[in-house]
Amino acid sequence: MLIPLDLIDSNPWQPRTQVDDSHIADLAASIEAESLIHSPVVRATPDGRYQIAVGHNRKAACALLGKTEIECDLRPLTDRQMSDMAAAENARRRDLSAIEKARAIKRRMDDFQLTQLEAARPFGYTDAGTVSNLLRLLRLPTPAQTLIQEGALPERLARQLVNLSDLAPKAVAQAAKDIAQVTPARREEELRESIEGILDRHARFLDQAPFPADWPAEPIPVERPKEGQPETLRACDGCPFKVMYQEAAYCTRPGCYDLKLERMLNQLVTQAAKRLNVPAQNGTAVKPIDRYSIYGREERQRLRTLAQERPDLGICVGPDTHPAYRDEESLAGNRWVTLLAPNPRLIQDLLRRREAAPSTAAKSKTKVKSLEELALARRAERGALLRLQYDLLWLMENAARQIGKQITLSGGALLYVYEHLTHVKFVTDFAVIDEALRAMHDALDEHEHRTSPEIDVLRLHHWLCNEIADHVLGYRSTQIVPAQHWRHCLDKLQELAGEGSAHFAGFQARLTPAWDTPPIHKTPCNCWHCGEFAGQRRLTKRDLKEGWKVTGDVEQPTDVCCPDCASGRTPAKKARGAKAKPKP
Repeated sequence: MLIPLDLIDSNPWQPRTQVDDSHIADLAASIEAESLIHSPVVRATPDGRYQIAVGHNRKAACALLGKTEIECDLRPLTDRQMSDMAAAENARRRDLSAIEKARAIKRRMDDFQLTQLEAARPFGYTDAGTVSNLLRLLRLPTPAQTLIQEGALPERLARQLVNLSDLAPKAVAQAAKDIAQVTPARREEELRESIEGILDRHARFLDQAPFPADWPAEPIPVERPKEGQPETLRACDGCPFKVMYQEAAYCTRPGCYDLKLERMLNQLVTQAAKRLNVPAQNGTAVKPIDRYSIYGREERQRLRTLAQERPDLGICVGPDTHPAYRDEESLAGNRWVTLLAPNPRLIQDLLRRREAAPSTAAKSKTKVKSLEELALARRAERGALLRLQYDLLWLMENAARQIGKQITLSGGALLYVYEHLTHVKFVTDFAVIDEALRAMHDALDEHEHRTSPEIDVLRLHHWLCNEIADHVLGYRSTQIVPAQHWRHCLDKLQELAGEGSAHFAGFQARLTPAWDTPPIHKTPCNCWHCGEFAGQRRLTKRDLKEGWKVTGDVEQPTDVCCPDCASGRTPAKKARGAKAKPKP
């Protein structure tokens, strides 16, 4: 039947929101030449008008030709049938944008109480996971959705921004705009930089959280949650706000993370207080001492005054993984709870005062011996850590030299690479590695824009060492125990020198045999004859009293000798002596 165009309304469930004018013009030309082949399908409405089920473009083409009426196929259609026909028609003909499909599916789910798969079936979807990923695009801010609809932002890249939308919608909208404005070749790089920036500014780094990923085992209700906090605390594993990026886990719901952090720290403080038999403080009631300047005269005096005024020194919250404070870490039982006074002597005095009853002379002697053995064990641990640090520094420098000999890069090209890669970020946790890299950097300062064979070698060496430190150590070097860390660094270096992995390309270089066998180092804190390390970065008065010998200045010696080597006990004799010792 013929129906006036002005009486025909659009389909309320029409998924397409944008009209292609060129397509309408082509269709109008076809209708004018061959007439209308397929009539639009419509239904009547109670108000005497009509709603078009399929055929919106044909109606628009007839209007463009100046027609006032159009031949239509009138059918008694339900709302569900109107929606099904519109979805199937658009899916069969011209491609819809991902956002248009997602919006149409979501409306069908809301209007007809359908599941995701039922609502998406007319569009040709048969996999629930695909539909779920499509609907997740609706979590993006409106500007980002508009860019997807216009075709300026690829759906594949937009999906990687979805989990960050609730965390920082403005930042995600800006990131989507930035990605859409760059060339297709730079979109991946722009996306990576945007994600890293958003995570650094707004997310929480889960890999260093004091609570495990499966805590709590059972949900914990939250009484009167504040803005941004959840109503129930759940485990991070399986949480949609947990985002994995470059093998690192991030929480994109800061309110939940901060609340879990507070709960766990209170739990750890209680456990540590019970273990040490000291009163617990909340970290704000007692102001912690600046542990990084503890060896200054003012700080030492402050500690002495505090010890006199506060014989009941308590514990407070304060993570600290610095090797100089391993004593207090071991006593507290975890790295997230520390004693207020990080001086080992004050800690020992505190523990002695907290004994339940006065001990006998024999018990006191045993206790003193035990404390001495504990101190020796801690010094040995610090010495092992120092050895590991210097071994790793040598390992990276040796790998850099071997790789550098196989790289044909010099002159202006090397200068370009060096300036654009080494100044982006400076990543290392170990102080000795940090110092070595900075020393190389300072040596290059006076040759900022010059090139020569000697400068090229130094610049290439520095660049490679920096890149190796970034790749091998990353931000979590001190989180790995020494035995595992050495194996981890070897594997990473072999990967970097060789063909790399699926995520990056290696240098395609060969490492010579015995490349991973460190020599005896010559530092202010180790024996230059057997390689044994003391417990500090330079020899202390205690070390000298115990028999360590130094030739020249303590900080810049010309020779360092441990007590065994000073007395003529060679490494071979040491080994034989250790082998001959009976097992306890």
